[in-house]
Amino acid sequence: MRKRLQNMLIELGITPNLTGFDYICDMVEAISEDKERTFQITQLYKKVGEKHGKNWSMVERAIRHAISKAKTDSSAWGKYIVTTDKTNSTVLYILAMRLSEEDCGSEEWYYLRIFKLHRTHKRRVAA
Repeated sequence: MRKRLQNMLIELGITPNLTGFDYICDMVEAISEDKERTFQITQLYKKVGEKHGKNWSMVERAIRHAISKAKTDSSAWGKYIVTTDKTNSTVLYILAMRLSEEDCGSEEWYYLRIFKLHRTHKRRVAA
């Protein structure tokens, strides 16, 4: 899974020389492992930060920087991300779902999960 994710990131224009590249890989793996989606994104920043000996805000900032370098006008952005929202949580969740969709082989499942993600994310923000 990690190799496919790395290839996706490179295709999106997020290069391995960026510190956030490895953090994104770790975050997406953590999201994929939690099938119930019971975590909060800040908890994952802390988990990845501990793994790399950094604090959570450094991880968040490095990921934000890496995502900002993505080529949103590329065909890869439309192929993998399918939204213009470049927030960390949205991009990370969608990458995790895209990888899960490839594992399941069901595009319908992928779009259903994106719909549920946006509904859940909006409820969390409104609260």
